Amino acid sequence: MRIIFDGRWIGRTGIGRYASELLDELQALDHENEYIVLLVPDVFKTWEPKAPNFRKFLTTHEVYTWQEQVLLPRLIKSLEPDLVHFTSFNLPLFYSGKFVVTVHDMTLINFKNVRGSGLKSLLYEVKYAAMKWVLASGLRRAQAVFTPSQFVKDDILSHYPLPTDKIVVTLEAVTPEFTAPTSIDHLNIPASYLLYVGNYYPYKNVGRLVEAFVRTDAYKNGVALVLNGKPNYFLEQIRVQVKELGAEALILFPGYTTDGELAALYRGAEFFVFPSLSEGFGLPGLEAMAQGTPVLAANASCFPEVFTDAAAYFDPYDVADMAEKMDLLLGDKAELASLKAAGLARVKLFSWETMARQTLETYTQTGSN
Repeated sequence: MRIIFDGRWIGRTGIGRYASELLDELQALDHENEYIVLLVPDVFKTWEPKAPNFRKFLTTHEVYTWQEQVLLPRLIKSLEPDLVHFTSFNLPLFYSGKFVVTVHDMTLINFKNVRGSGLKSLLYEVKYAAMKWVLASGLRRAQAVFTPSQFVKDDILSHYPLPTDKIVVTLEAVTPEFTAPTSIDHLNIPASYLLYVGNYYPYKNVGRLVEAFVRTDAYKNGVALVLNGKPNYFLEQIRVQVKELGAEALILFPGYTTDGELAALYRGAEFFVFPSLSEGFGLPGLEAMAQGTPVLAANASCFPEVFTDAAAYFDPYDVADMAEKMDLLLGDKAELASLKAAGLARVKLFSWETMARQTLETYTQTGSN
């Protein structure tokens, strides 16, 4: 069977990490099928196959572009695949061959991230409608749909009338590289701090986290909050909020960090706080656990499923509850130790290899039908 693997996300965000890890495991597991990996120019230069039945193929048809919709299906058809794996739901509307698709979460359907007003707002609504169309079409036409959690599967089924067995839950895992911390002395992080890792879209709920943090006794006693994530439009809104609260000395933005620096930030934190209203799997929480860092998370989305009792929880819509839970956890050394132990045990239950085996099994079933 000839399988085309959409690797255009590699090197970008959590989707890219998923695609990269899955691809590595498939090369170790599958020595029978032929794979063609679609890569954009930057990654094409650096990525090399590790198995003889895998080869890379250069494409300039970027994600979320008209070329993806018009030119990519022609390219794929010319390669004569038996099956295509689109690693995110942004797939060509008019591709008519067999394919499977990964839907990482329903966040963009459930939460709008409008930037500005007027024409910008109108353009966003047009894009939002197109996105919903692409997703609905892809879910309907796919031979199988992968999700990283039961929560996402249930969320999809609440929106779309699909056969339950069409959706396959393949749990993700923690990347081994996060066991190698490097120095963060140059970041000038205080000795005692809480940590958030992620972007700043409204559904990430960072605004409420900031509001809650400045109410805590921890803040009054000089504990810092480190917000670590790539800059975007919404980060500037958070910076303005922090400035208006007069909290610039203790709410810190280290900016871009390497994986090693991120591992060190995890390890040095009193605990990791995850206020997001919507996630598909919550990988940063597991990364924190893998570094022995306790996790305090929103009692929402996939978190209770993925973290279970290895995390403590708060109401993500209740600023007062969030502040109270931060102070309670910080003051309870026994609970922090218990969560650390539970987290270290929890991460051992997840495996990229297991995810890849389930994925390969689905390839075999769908490709042969």
